[in-house]
Formats: sequence, C-alpha cells, structure tokens
Amino acid sequence: IMTRDRLLGAAFQYTVIHIIFTGILLLFLLIGTSRWRALVNIGWLQFFGFISYGLYLIHLLAFRLYDRLCRTYAPSFLLTSGRSDLLLLRFAVAGGAAVAVAYLSRVYFEDYFLRLKQKLSR
Repeated sequence: IMTRDRLLGAAFQYTVIHIIFTGILLLFLLIGTSRWRALVNIGWLQFFGFISYGLYLIHLLAFRLYDRLCRTYAPSFLLTSGRSDLLLLRFAVAGGAAVAVAYLSRVYFEDYFLRLKQKLSR
C-alpha cells in the first residue's frame, strides 16, 4: 500500500497528505475570518496557541525527565508494550508538567521580551 505502484499507495504519499492538511488549515483560517468564527475560536485551543512556542521547546524535556525519573525511582511505571494505562499516565504527568512550565515561561519570561520588542519598534 505504501508504494507509488498502486493507486492507494500513491494517494497516501507525503505530498498528497501535506496538500490535504494545507487545505484543512486554509479552511479553518477562512472560517476564522467569517461570521462563523465561533466554530473555530475555541478557548482551550487559544490557550495552547498562547503557550505553543514554549510548549514546543519544553515538551521533549518533560517526557524525557519523566522517563528518567521512572527508570530511577519507579520502574513499574515505565512504558511497556500493551499497557495503555501507563501511556495515559505518562501523557498526563509529563504533558501536564510541560504545559505548566510553558505557561509560566510565557507569563514570566517571554512576555517581558515581547513587550521589549514593542518598545524598541516605536
């Protein structure tokens, strides 16, 4: 299926998938500028947009730190095959910590530099 020799495989190549998701993104951008903007202006998504850069920077560190702490102090919580409950626990703990650190970074660190940029541009 994943080769270009067959029609289905050709349809699932990266370029086609990128075009599809680009179209979806453009659709949401158009909806966001129309009278139906309430459909796409969702509060928790706006929050993640607010902290997205910090979350991008910190999330891998949070997940690796969770794995290292589990390996050292609680090996029974390490992710194993077939244990979706441990996967959800890892996502909740490490993801929650990453979101908290990204929010604190945005409010107490990044906002200072963003305000400084606005002062310098005047």
